[in-house]
Formats: sequence, structure tokens, C-alpha cells
Amino acid sequence: MKKLCGNILFIGLCLLWLLATVALCGQQEGGGSILGLRECVDLAIKNDPDIINTMDQVHIGRLTEKQAKKDLFLPTVSLETSYGPKLDFFGRPIATENIYSSRASVEKPLYQGGGLINAYRLGREVMKRARLDLVGKQAEVTEKTAGAYYDLLSAQENVRYYRELSGQAAETVALLKEKYAMGAALRVDVLEAESRRSRADYRLLTAKNELAEARAVLNRYLGRDPGSNVRVVEEFPIPPINEDVKTLTASALDERPDLLYQKEDVAYNQLKVALSKSKRYPHLSLVGSYSWEGDQFPGEDKEWALMLKLSFSLFDSTLSSSVSRDRLLENNFNFVRNPETYDNKSLSLKLFDGSSSEVGLERARADYRLSRNRLAEAKRAVVNQVQKAVNQVKEAEAFLETARKWLEYSKEKLKLLEERLQLRETTDLEVLDARTKLADAKVRYLKALYARAADMVRLYRATGKRLQWKETAK
Repeated sequence: MKKLCGNILFIGLCLLWLLATVALCGQQEGGGSILGLRECVDLAIKNDPDIINTMDQVHIGRLTEKQAKKDLFLPTVSLETSYGPKLDFFGRPIATENIYSSRASVEKPLYQGGGLINAYRLGREVMKRARLDLVGKQAEVTEKTAGAYYDLLSAQENVRYYRELSGQAAETVALLKEKYAMGAALRVDVLEAESRRSRADYRLLTAKNELAEARAVLNRYLGRDPGSNVRVVEEFPIPPINEDVKTLTASALDERPDLLYQKEDVAYNQLKVALSKSKRYPHLSLVGSYSWEGDQFPGEDKEWALMLKLSFSLFDSTLSSSVSRDRLLENNFNFVRNPETYDNKSLSLKLFDGSSSEVGLERARADYRLSRNRLAEAKRAVVNQVQKAVNQVKEAEAFLETARKWLEYSKEKLKLLEERLQLRETTDLEVLDARTKLADAKVRYLKALYARAADMVRLYRATGKRLQWKETAK
């Protein structure tokens, strides 16, 4: 009994392994990946080169914001050291005696005409713009991927319908040839049936070419090789939008990522103008330094200094002034220097040093005007795009209803003709013609159905609404 049970278990495991192998082979022969709409959108967003670059820009924006924050709050710290000969009383080098000279200094801008805070705000705007640009590109990729997805889905169904029609046409030709051989049909009927079979084969060939083209387009969006054998499953995971045009337009003006990007671009260029203007104001900095000198690194003898630096740029020239309090501590070279505190004042003028902000300011003002004009144009375009998207959805729904009624009519007519054929009140050619019209009606209905779904995705993008995926299929 135990041996019998063991044999049965072994046979069952072998059958299970065989079924799994057959299923795997069937899936491989059936055509590679099988994807839904959301999977296609996720892959397209992941592999789109513009989105990858925009994500890099987001990272760069984050680093820019961090750097701007450091520049606002942290001072500049400099460290330096040198090793060279000592100097005698007259300042001449002593070749046989060397000395270390080290220095640490800290400089913190105190006033730059608003340049510090505006530079920090500019860094934050870089981050905001990059994020909004990313959201806008994701919406763009979602729209074109959804359109390619539904085009491929329609092409798949078209091939299936026209393959069935081609088979039915071949059966009709064979049947009429048999009747012709028996003298129950005319040769002209056989020739007409062959002509219609040729037209069905031509439609099947056209549908296959459209399928290959639609698959190549979707593969390109997904970042795959155009020849990859990808198939899609029918699903409608995006709920419809039932709000009126006025509400949708107001929502778009508040939520469209590309419009929000234009608003941030205006703020960004406004800060650029303010930053350029700040170069016209005096710049004031506080500098503190500490120095060491001696035979051993970093040095035994010390010296400190505290200085205020003031600079002002005007007419492509820079006037600078500084006031410092220095403290020299005891230091032995080959002579003795006593500790001493002293004040140091300096004044310098650099002519034609390229410090004028006039060109930069005018360029910033021109960019600011351009960004404002683009924002106004973008608002007008959004109003038109929302209206157009709403109209397209309405037209798609009307066309879908027309296609649905024509499909019902074609089904009923074929059913009626098949019944009349049984009563010999019609011909096989009329039935074949009805089947052809039914296949065309199915294709037209599916195209209308998928076009409405693609137009709904387009409406989401036009209104700036985020896609709300649902799990229920058709």
C-alpha cells in the first residue's frame, strides 16, 4: 500500500513539473512581457532620458540649496603655511637658517547689499524649479505612454478580429468552390469570394504592420529595444473627471506643474535682478587672522590681526579700504622684536577690473521680463488646453456611443443573415459581407473606446490633476 501511494505521488509530481514546463514554454512563445497601463507608465518614467536628467537636476538643486545655506551662515576659513629662509635685520635672506611661517584666517561678510540672503533664496528657487520640472515631465511621459499603450492594445485586437475574418473568408471560398463543383454556384460568386478574401488578407497584413509599429513606439517609450515582443492587457484604471470647464480651468491654473514652474521661474529671475543690484552697494567684511613663526612647525612665536574690509564698485572700477588692529608678539630671528600693537589703514583703487554689474543687471532684467511674458502666455495656453481636452473627451464619448450602436446593428444584421442563409433566403457572399462589416465595427468600437481612455489621460494632464489609479478593470 505504501509503495502504491509512493508511485502515485511520484507520478503526480512528474505531471505537475510537465504542466509547469509547458506553461512556461507557452508563455515564452506567446510573446515576452505582458504589461498593464500602470506598469508601462512606471517603466517609461524610470527609463525616460529627460526625466533621468531632471532627477539629476533635482540633486544638483539640492546641493545648490545646501551650498547657498553654507555661504549665508558660515565664514570662509583659510589655512596656509610656508617654509623658507630667515631674514636678517635688513630683510635679506639667510641661506643657512630656515623658518616656518603659518597663518589661519577667518572672513565673514557682514553686508553685501542683500546679496547674501538673495543668493540663499536663489539656491532654494533652483531646487523648487527642478522639482516642478520633474513633475511636469512625468505628466508628459504618462500622457504619451498611455496613448502608445492604448494604440498597441487596439492594434492587438485589430489583428485578432481580422485574422478571424480572414479565416471566415477562406471558409466561404472553400464552400463556394464545393457548390460550384456541384453546379449550385456560379464562378463569378467564387471569384467575388476570393476577391473579398484577398481584401480580408490585406486588412490582416495592414493590422499586423500597425501592430509592429505600435509595439515599436511603446518599446521606445519604455526604454526597450524596438523589436522586443511586448504585449499589453486591457484595463481602464483611471477614473473619469466629471467637473465642469470652469472648475477644471481654475484647478489647472492652481495645480498645473508646468504653470507652477513658470511662476517659480518669475520668482527666480526676480531674485537674479535683486542679486545683480546688490553688486552696486558697498560690501563689508570682517577678517580675523592668527599667525605663527618659528623653527618648529607651526611656530613658537605668534601674531594676530583683526580687520574690517570695505569695497565699492562703480563704473567698472573697485575702491577698497581696510582698517586693522595688529598685534606683534615677541619673535626672535637673528634679532629681537618686542611685542607691539599697531593700527593699519589701507586704500586701493582698481580701474577697469570688470566689476561693473551693468551688463549682468540688464541681462537679469531681460530674463525677468521674458519669464513674466511666458507666464502670461502659459496661463492663456492652459485655458485653451483645458477647453480642448474637455471637448475631446466629449467628442470621444459621442463617437464611442455611435460606434457601439453600429456594432450592435452589425451583430444583429449578421445574425439575421445567418438565419436567412439557413432558409436559403440569402447568399454566402452577403453573409461574408456582413462578417466583414462586423469586424470593421468591432475595430471602430475598440478604437473609440481606447481613444476615450487616452483622451481622459490627456484631460488629467491638461487640468494638472494627479492620476488616481484604481484596480478595477473593464
